[in-house]
Amino acid sequence: MHEEISDLTDRLDHCESRADQAEREKREADAENNEVKSALEDAESAIEAEEGKVAKLQVEIAQAKLEFERRLTEKEDEIENLRKNAQRAVESLQETLDVEMKSRAEVTRQKKKLEIDIKAMEEKLEV
Repeated sequence: MHEEISDLTDRLDHCESRADQAEREKREADAENNEVKSALEDAESAIEAEEGKVAKLQVEIAQAKLEFERRLTEKEDEIENLRKNAQRAVESLQETLDVEMKSRAEVTRQKKKLEIDIKAMEEKLEV
């Protein structure tokens, strides 16, 4: 019986030792779980912050794109107006040139006619 008590005592000690070991492992697992939860919360906060930055940058890019397109449209309109004005100026100069050429042609025609008339009068005078 004594041996049985000794055996039971040894088993009880062994069970208590295993229970203590299990309790330590549980505390370590709880601590590690808390660390992982904390790291997860930190990571989620960092992700949210980065997503906020991305959203802000997307808004800024969209605004910059709109501003660029507005300025591009203004410049295209300005270029179109300059082109139209230049075209009008060219047309006006062409009209002026055409009038000048007609005037010169008329003057040349009249000069030749007068020269012929003068020659004819000189021939009449010589006769």
